[in-house]
Amino acid sequence: MTSDTKTEAGTAPVSVIPAELRERPQWVCWRYETRDGKPTKIPYSPITNTRASSTEPATWTTFEHAIDASTNFDGVGYVFASDDPFTGVDFDDCLAEDRLDPHVAAHLRTLDSFTEISPSGRGVKTIVHASKNGFARCRTSKTPWNDEFECYDTGRFWTITCNPLRGTPTTIMPRQAELERVLAHVFGEPNQKPPQIPTDRICFTDDDGTLLELARGARNGGKLEQLWAGDTAGYSSESEADLALVSMLAFWAGPDPDRIDALYRKSGLARAKWNRDDYRARTIERALEGMTDFYTGVGDEPDLTEYLARVSSRPSATPGSLTLEPLARIRSRAVEWLLPGLIPIGTVTLVAGVRGLGKSTQVGHRGLLDDTSFNETFERDDWNERAYRMAVPDATLGCERAARRD
Repeated sequence: MTSDTKTEAGTAPVSVIPAELRERPQWVCWRYETRDGKPTKIPYSPITNTRASSTEPATWTTFEHAIDASTNFDGVGYVFASDDPFTGVDFDDCLAEDRLDPHVAAHLRTLDSFTEISPSGRGVKTIVHASKNGFARCRTSKTPWNDEFECYDTGRFWTITCNPLRGTPTTIMPRQAELERVLAHVFGEPNQKPPQIPTDRICFTDDDGTLLELARGARNGGKLEQLWAGDTAGYSSESEADLALVSMLAFWAGPDPDRIDALYRKSGLARAKWNRDDYRARTIERALEGMTDFYTGVGDEPDLTEYLARVSSRPSATPGSLTLEPLARIRSRAVEWLLPGLIPIGTVTLVAGVRGLGKSTQVGHRGLLDDTSFNETFERDDWNERAYRMAVPDATLGCERAARRD
């Protein structure tokens, strides 16, 4: 195969799918849905016609069932699981005018296994008999063809198009050593440690309450609140929601799997599946993958820990001062009315309107006027108007209500 490899037009019969995939009951259907303004492939269970999960075998089915139901969807997909021997490698946006990027062509020559053209027609996907064997990373966009490279051996659904790339094998080949060479070329050596961040820049607070309050006040605090409450609306699966929450917590807690685990267990998303060591470790690993920025509470960033401690004492305001309060601390309270629906207690109320509207009459009839001040004359150089004060007997209100008569 060369970089001049051209794609086949159209699709082939389902028999082009290797029998060892068809024999496994790890199939789903999928359809395009708009997410964040772009079309996204969402897996569905053809059994229930509800969203499927790449980590929930109960939402998978047989190949035959998925094919029969596929007329109601945009396609079918295979789910990689921990008990199968397959790994999928995805090269995005590497086909231009039906010609394959030479860097991708070189990787495909190395892997030399069953390969299809992706649903978009601009990428290719190959499946090999192998495992990632210590390579923690799953994806990167830093590639010579300037688009995504992805690799998964478990917990991922894989679109199947029945559109094989010409010149590639029709079967899934054993390629452990070859896969490791490709992954080493793309990601670096396995288990390569990311740049270390000094611990004193990570553990800016040991108090979970302070950390969560800061997180809730961030720009994506609304999403965190939703997930923290156990609401998975807008996510295709509980596992996807788990990953979203864990990714947010990772930014605030730092690359500390134990701290992230402890925080997640306090959330409304926590469930029995989180107790599975493989699932928990994989989710935290995916959240931390490629992440180098963590909240530190030092440097150019404001010392919000000190700030929260300061405002928690709620100092009394003095004239001319401004007291700041975190939005998360503000709680609404019921309005106390002096005149229901018109004049609230604890405020200065202005009653205004055109002459003759009946402002004085309405207020006066309700017994809110001090008769001794009703005819008081208020004089200034630029105007001379009759005014009145609403002198309220209840001294606990702490102020007089003033209103213009006209």
